[in-house]
Amino acid sequence: MEVDVKNVGSAKKKGGSKWSSPLRALKRPWFLIIAGGVLLVSAALAAGGWFFFLRQEDPAVSPPPALAQAEGAGETAENQEPAFEDIVEMEPFDNVKLGKSGRLNAVAMQISLELVDPGMRKALEADRLKIREIVEQETGKQTWLVLRSPQGKLEFKYTLIERINSVLPRAEIKNLYFTQLIMK
Repeated sequence: MEVDVKNVGSAKKKGGSKWSSPLRALKRPWFLIIAGGVLLVSAALAAGGWFFFLRQEDPAVSPPPALAQAEGAGETAENQEPAFEDIVEMEPFDNVKLGKSGRLNAVAMQISLELVDPGMRKALEADRLKIREIVEQETGKQTWLVLRSPQGKLEFKYTLIERINSVLPRAEIKNLYFTQLIMK
């Protein structure tokens, strides 16, 4: 039995494997769907990259006037006129000790005081140190168990208003706002 060595290699080439031709893969519909999806995603990424990173701002477009004033003003809070004449913001209170009642034993807060008459603003600002002492004393009497509930915060608020009004005869406070209250 003789084997033709020349024909063995040619038989393999004629039948070939199913992946022998790169153009054969293009005839399958799933390949076209995947290739189209990859092209679509890469085009979207390229457009997004250009939009967010490479696009330059138009120099003819200027920022809104309010933003330009805020950036260019350079004035501190002390030099600016208050937005509301009847509200006075106090400096923040950091780590004011609470009464002992658990793990949380300090509070950081910022308060704003609303005056009955805006003309009393100067009198109140002159007594800021007294107000700070009153707030720190009354906070030391509170516990975190009381301050964690809305009812406890309201009672604390009205206690502060009553104490501040009793000590300061020249200025009367209508309301007190907690603009920040964090228990530590």
